[in-house]
Amino acid sequence: MQSYGKWSARARLLCASALLASGLSAPAIAEDDSFFTLTLMVGEGNSELAKIAQIMAQDFGKIGIDVDLQFIDFAAISPRYKLTSKTGVTFEDGGYDIYFSGTSLNTFPDPSGIYVRYGSDQFYPNGNNRTRYVNPEFDELIYEALATPNDEARWETTKEAVALLREDFANVPIYRTPKINLVRTDIAFPENKSYYGWESYAARWATREVEGKSADEMTPREKTLVVATDGSGLEAFLPGFHDNDDTTRALNYMAYDALLAPTLGSYATRDGGKKGPKPALATDWEISEDGKTWTFHLADGATWHDGVPLTADDVMFTYDLIKNPDAGYGSSKFIETNGVSWKKLDDKTVEFTAETFSPLFASEMFTTPIVAEHVLGDMPPAEIKTSEYNTTTVIGTGPFVLDVYQPGEFIRWKANDEYYGGRPFFDYVTFKVVPTKTAAFYAMKAGEVDITNAYGFTRELEEINANPEIGTIEQPDISMEIVRINHDHPELSKLGVRKAMSLATNRQVIADVVFDGLARPADQMVPDWNPAYSPDLPPLVYDLNEAKKALVEAGFDYDTISIDGPQ
Repeated sequence: MQSYGKWSARARLLCASALLASGLSAPAIAEDDSFFTLTLMVGEGNSELAKIAQIMAQDFGKIGIDVDLQFIDFAAISPRYKLTSKTGVTFEDGGYDIYFSGTSLNTFPDPSGIYVRYGSDQFYPNGNNRTRYVNPEFDELIYEALATPNDEARWETTKEAVALLREDFANVPIYRTPKINLVRTDIAFPENKSYYGWESYAARWATREVEGKSADEMTPREKTLVVATDGSGLEAFLPGFHDNDDTTRALNYMAYDALLAPTLGSYATRDGGKKGPKPALATDWEISEDGKTWTFHLADGATWHDGVPLTADDVMFTYDLIKNPDAGYGSSKFIETNGVSWKKLDDKTVEFTAETFSPLFASEMFTTPIVAEHVLGDMPPAEIKTSEYNTTTVIGTGPFVLDVYQPGEFIRWKANDEYYGGRPFFDYVTFKVVPTKTAAFYAMKAGEVDITNAYGFTRELEEINANPEIGTIEQPDISMEIVRINHDHPELSKLGVRKAMSLATNRQVIADVVFDGLARPADQMVPDWNPAYSPDLPPLVYDLNEAKKALVEAGFDYDTISIDGPQ
């Protein structure tokens, strides 16, 4: 971890250089001329975020908020935000004050993505509310949206909830960019399982086309797919004991299957296109007219990696485990809220019934990976988390079985020859830990990796486009960078402080200078094409004088420091 101290002289010099290069002035800020200090965590190795941190720290200093820049390995950030989510502690006590966070919240097809990030019952480990944001009015709105079957009405209520997040400055949105990752041009995806629609899930079905060679003639390297990831490894070996995207990509999508396969499309209807539920362990299902009962028929030939056949008992066990408070496995909130129950009809058929209808029934309930009853069923639920099946051994039903795992270095999966959905093309898929975007870029150019995941390339596009061996996977305008805020911090709990931080964020300069115009300023937690976007809300502006006024309204007195107060 690299610290620049309380917006130290070194950090000020770096910021001044960055701003002067863009034609902006960077007046010096006297030491200790501030109301308080916030620690801003920045992932190491990301040059864009480093520049943004310097720009924002300079501007925050102008209104009397001192910034302590801490450049931290990405793997060390996750334990900190989880501790804050669970307990509310600040950076000094092992949590965080503020930090940069990329979010794909705007890709969620329904209000569930907003709920799990801001609902007051969604603190870790129940959900992904990393900010300790609590607002009963927001909860009421998002719960109403979740329970509204009509699409138009659901989105109108969601729009109100998102507008409230903006009004509360729950976090500080900064910019939106296209999500651009890299793929070698000899890698192909089936048309109906494209990387765009299925993201990392598509690694299961990827193929390689080598001129003049059949699959049998390819070298071991050519029959191995290498995915570069910025994560440090697996958080857990059982899906319900983690909420880490890197673990989801490298574990859930490779070794486990759910009743239905996840997609980015809406689950509210079955329209035969990209949207709607997709078969996985359930090859067919019926839905009652009121949408409250789903009956699933399990795939013939589906077996666990140890050869034991999948049965309805495994499905029953998985959902019983989620509901059991002693297990601490996943979140039972949706089950409890909607009164969901389940029963076995026969060895290959399971029926789920809800007391209330929810348009999110499929996405919230049936994309949960199924785990093996014959492996875990005899264990006391409280002991499963510390068992070998969550620490060293993987037994799933997915297309790949665990081959080698070196924590912090790589995880290698071997093709499951007996997979009920058909053997994958690649003999092996390796998720290789490449901590920085720069290292991932050079690894791609050197042919060491085939796909990059989660880095987001923008400034490298000119060089990428000139290389015939490297292609791009671009998803327009779905990746947003925000400043996540610990609402339990004694200063950040004040609305005026959060408002001042937003007013002191120069989004346009960041978009133009740091990203050469490839980014767009973000002013809401969803983009303007999302149904929850509120076009009537004024844009977020950069105004240091108004930022000072917000701090005065929050109780700070500029007569106590040498910085001039608002005009």
